Amino acid sequence: MKESKKGAESVEDQRVIEELKKLDTITKTQQQTNDDIVLNHLRSMDLRFQNTEVRKRQHTCLAKDVPVDQLPNFSQSVTLGSLRLGLKAILEMDKEDKSLERYKKSLLGESEQSDIREGEPPEVEFVKIEIITPGRPGGNIILDFENLGKDVDKKRDVYILKENSVTQMKIHFRVRYNIVRALKMVNNVYRLTFKVDKTEEMLGTFAPVNKVQIVETTREETPEGFFARGTYYGKVIFVDADGIVHMQYDYSFEIKEDWT
Repeated sequence: MKESKKGAESVEDQRVIEELKKLDTITKTQQQTNDDIVLNHLRSMDLRFQNTEVRKRQHTCLAKDVPVDQLPNFSQSVTLGSLRLGLKAILEMDKEDKSLERYKKSLLGESEQSDIREGEPPEVEFVKIEIITPGRPGGNIILDFENLGKDVDKKRDVYILKENSVTQMKIHFRVRYNIVRALKMVNNVYRLTFKVDKTEEMLGTFAPVNKVQIVETTREETPEGFFARGTYYGKVIFVDADGIVHMQYDYSFEIKEDWT
């Protein structure tokens, strides 16, 4: 009787596993369908911008020009058919709504009317990324984009991270011409020819102001152990809800037992 009961439980467990697999497949398929719809929407947008020195240096382009697997899950941050309002239009709308005016003031801050270019997409210039690494000899790792010349990929030093250490990014940037909506950072990490990690983080919505803005990312831990050590290659992409890829940056790092 016990064996018969065990057999019945085993069959039931197998049935549950199969149902879960089906549900997972349906969910993934639906998610992929949603992402395809949004990406097609972004690709169809007639979005144009001046190819400034900053945009040339940062390899600014549109989402349609980047491999899909390197992009974030757009369906979480894009409203299909949404009308993009310029900064001047936002300033003028609903002025009688005091709570909305306070929100606009907190968002727009020190924006100057002279800096606003109606119809021009925002330009996000990345000044530097500071990789906060407590305990590292010599202090934090600084990726200085402003002083690399005409191409952010001109200099690619391989930096060292200690296994099982905590890291965090502090991103310094300027916004010009218009509001940048729902700016996201996507970090793709490869080892040899295989993608081993992909993370994305929402940085926020930012107005053009006369100062460098700073955002800190979530803390992460580097993996540890024999198989985790070695050289990795990464690509960081900053993309907004309008499908503008503001910067692409390739980098390399090595995980070791210690900092040296």
